[in-house]
Amino acid sequence: YDCCSFFTYLYYTTWAGLPAAAPYVPTVLHPTAHDEPAIQLPIFDLLFSLPSAFGFLTEEEEALVYRRFGVRRPSAVTGIGVDLDTGGDADAFRRSFQLEGRPYLLYLGRIEPAKGTDELVEYFDAYKRRNPGPLKLVLAGEAVRPALDHPDVVITGFLDEATKRGALSGALALVHPSYFESFSIVLIEGWAQRLPALVQRRCEVLAGQAARSGGAIAYSGFAEFEASVDLLLGTPGLAGRLGEAGRRYVERRYDWPKVLEDYERLLGRVCRLPGGPAPTAR
Repeated sequence: YDCCSFFTYLYYTTWAGLPAAAPYVPTVLHPTAHDEPAIQLPIFDLLFSLPSAFGFLTEEEEALVYRRFGVRRPSAVTGIGVDLDTGGDADAFRRSFQLEGRPYLLYLGRIEPAKGTDELVEYFDAYKRRNPGPLKLVLAGEAVRPALDHPDVVITGFLDEATKRGALSGALALVHPSYFESFSIVLIEGWAQRLPALVQRRCEVLAGQAARSGGAIAYSGFAEFEASVDLLLGTPGLAGRLGEAGRRYVERRYDWPKVLEDYERLLGRVCRLPGGPAPTAR
């Protein structure tokens, strides 16, 4: 092989495969790392010293890896590609879950404490008690444990691709409450549909994406969550401006041709490293 790529530092295929391949072929490690307890384990010190290059999802992931392991290698922040023409049937989604005429915030992903959904539901419950109105919260995903029972919280379960697109098309905003992310595919998918977002400011990756894109409001704590929702509901045109900024950001950084070009450039650098095999014609 000209090069071997390994994805996610936590997986056994990476932990065992990278040391096996590194002596014989150039290697690229895509850590998909975020600031979590596991990354502090000494067992990973050797692993991160081995690859010829790194592929990162965000600038924050790159900074974390270099800060934690003190290594310097050729690298690229490639991100993940997204299809830009992905509109959905918002009316069909609303009909399916009795949301006609109701604005809603949308969470997409596993419903579990580690993703911040318990805190999100608590914040939403407090918001509705202080601000009665038609706003709903839709939790779309598999529930690891039941969420707080609330008349304005709709739990859809797992959604197929078409239904998910409909949910994104009809939402007031996407909410991403997670403290631990190396990237967020759903955030990028929402921006592709010009959907603004509210994101957890204490997650460096989400806060960084919000700052670079101009497509999201970052919040920390209930007071900022409440103020952010009030801004979206009470400021004419704000949601549209945020959504358009997010769309431009995705077009600039996460359109598939751009991502593939960046990745192929990284692989070309790796295959030409001293001691590595010359690239072969395909």
